[in-house]
Amino acid sequence: MWEWDGTKLAGWIATMLTPVKRAHLERTPFASLTYFTADSRDDCSAGCRAELLSDDSSCEETWERFKATPEPVGYDPAIIPMWADGPTAPGFGVIRLEPWRLRILDGIFALTGGEQGRILTWQEEPARSISSDS
Repeated sequence: MWEWDGTKLAGWIATMLTPVKRAHLERTPFASLTYFTADSRDDCSAGCRAELLSDDSSCEETWERFKATPEPVGYDPAIIPMWADGPTAPGFGVIRLEPWRLRILDGIFALTGGEQGRILTWQEEPARSISSDS
């Protein structure tokens, strides 16, 4: 689920906590997501920083976020058997996404070899380094 607060985009994934997922995100805290529509062949890709959260507050907020959002994005997380005990169930966790690059590709662009449609790209500005001549 994606949320725009007026200045920043954040993504939220309700996820099962596994040792492999924990190890991967501790070592490489990034994720890439792609959305694709079969009818128009449009796609959107997001390169993101990813943070695995398992504290009660983050889990409860994310649980309610998904539960309060209409379908098809929203759902009641309690339908997952491992999460039946609620947001503090041992297997429930959250991945918070902070995109640094977004790309939207019109399906028609790919189908026409770039003669129609377009590619839209947003990328955050790189952090400026401060250097000293001394």
